[in-house]
Amino acid sequence: MEAPKQTSIVPEIVPRAPRPAPQVVPAPERQRRRRLRWWIVPAILLVGIGLYVQWGRQRAAREQAAGAVAQVPVFKVEAGALERTLRVSGTTRAEKYASVLVPRLEGSRSGRGRSAQASLIQADSTITVGSTSTVARSSTASRLSQTGTVTSTGTGSGGGFSGAPRSGSSAMRAATSRVGGSSSGASGGNISASTTQSSSALGTSGLGSTAASLSGGAAGPPAIGGAGGGGGRGPRGDFMLALQKLVPGGTRVRKGDVVAEFDRQFMLLRLDDYRAAVAQTEAAFRKGLADLKVSRKAHEQSILAAKSNLEKAQLDVKATPVLSEIDAERLKLALEEAEAQYQRLLSEVNYVDIAEKAQIRNAELRVREAQVELRRVENNVEKLVAKAPIDGMVVHLNVFRGGEFAQVREGDELWSGMPFLQIVEPSSMVVDARVNQVDAEKVRIGQKAHVRFDAFPDLVLPARVYSIGTVAVGRQYRQEYVKEVPVLLKLEQMDPRVIPDLSASVEIVLEKVEQAVIAPAEAVFSDAASGGKYVFVKRDGGWQRRPVEVGLRNHIAVAVRSGLEPGELVALRRPSPEAIRKN
Repeated sequence: MEAPKQTSIVPEIVPRAPRPAPQVVPAPERQRRRRLRWWIVPAILLVGIGLYVQWGRQRAAREQAAGAVAQVPVFKVEAGALERTLRVSGTTRAEKYASVLVPRLEGSRSGRGRSAQASLIQADSTITVGSTSTVARSSTASRLSQTGTVTSTGTGSGGGFSGAPRSGSSAMRAATSRVGGSSSGASGGNISASTTQSSSALGTSGLGSTAASLSGGAAGPPAIGGAGGGGGRGPRGDFMLALQKLVPGGTRVRKGDVVAEFDRQFMLLRLDDYRAAVAQTEAAFRKGLADLKVSRKAHEQSILAAKSNLEKAQLDVKATPVLSEIDAERLKLALEEAEAQYQRLLSEVNYVDIAEKAQIRNAELRVREAQVELRRVENNVEKLVAKAPIDGMVVHLNVFRGGEFAQVREGDELWSGMPFLQIVEPSSMVVDARVNQVDAEKVRIGQKAHVRFDAFPDLVLPARVYSIGTVAVGRQYRQEYVKEVPVLLKLEQMDPRVIPDLSASVEIVLEKVEQAVIAPAEAVFSDAASGGKYVFVKRDGGWQRRPVEVGLRNHIAVAVRSGLEPGELVALRRPSPEAIRKN
């Protein structure tokens, strides 16, 4: 048996046939010509570029040699007026204006005399005569009876500016006898007693008999009468100056029109209180005068009673021869007492008159004081309504509010005497400006000026220097070493657009030439060696250097006296040396 045939895993390598070697094939005549063309085109381009560069250089050289006039800015010389000015800044305001001030309120801050319980004479000002206010004690009118006993009766009365007559008929029966007698008298009062009686219906606080039961006690609730009420009725509440109404700024008003109104609520209540107090004080004064008349009549009756007692005692003495020595001595002593009492009453007449006059004068002053206070309150009520003093436009001023200055507005609480409004007349406006102290000596009163406004760039108005400050001032809130001098300029022509508080730029004319050849300041050059002035005038093919004589000069232009004519073109920049002509 034959063994199986084994196969190899290695592939059998079969030899390949050799490749033929490359052979050089000669190029045809047409391809050779195409290659020659590609070399000619770049050569032609290079030659053209070189020729173009050379032509550009030659042209630039020709332009530079010719002057290159178009590269230098020029200005056409003109003839006209030239001004040398000083520029300052400022703000506008009205020349004629009236300031409206916060009213200055008058009157007692303590509220004296305001209460309805108005007393004309206080308790500490009571006037008394002698050691007692009683008018008299009558002498004893003794009468000897059959049994030898002595009975005596007497009368006495008081006097003064009181609220009621003295003790009535009992004042006539003051017994002064040493035997079984008694004496009584009524002391004099003052007008405060009568006033207290007449005002008892209003209570001690003047707010009514039931005021004590209200919140706040007898002084009333804090909102209407309590002294402890914050911002309520009372001295501080009455004199608060809270702005309640305000006319908008820019409003045209006539003289007498209301422009502002302060809160008048508490002042009107104060006015009602003082009117009631004055009415009651006057009524109490009239009642006091009537009481004085009653007291005077009572005093006169006391004198008559003392005189009758004296006459009666004189008659009783005549019966001494038939009486015992003891009774006779008693009658003599009674006579002496009645005579002394009568003389004392007569001596008091002058003092009683003086006391009554003093009390009446004191009461009159109290009434007048209450009337004066009432007039003050009436004036305060009128002052709290601010009216325009002149015809014009309303301008709001700045006030200090919240740590900064701002225009006044409704609700602000202001201080007495401070200005918060202005009524301006816009037909006449001025400009408040400041000049640096270095330039202040150049400014003179009467110099003309031109005013331009930041709000209206196309508006230019003529003005004139009206006044110059004598003292240099600095800034208000910071230290500065460069001071300024205030200058006031008055506008000679008005425009309806000009209102107060506009920022403005002012050019003050220091010097002016009416007819001159004007050239820009940058067109005039100076020679470093000689210091002479010259310009470059445009000519055909270049620039001509020409010396000139200059005159007036400002910040932008120069007046040329000689060397230039109107219409010529001058260079605003120095030309290149190649462009300047030699002749």
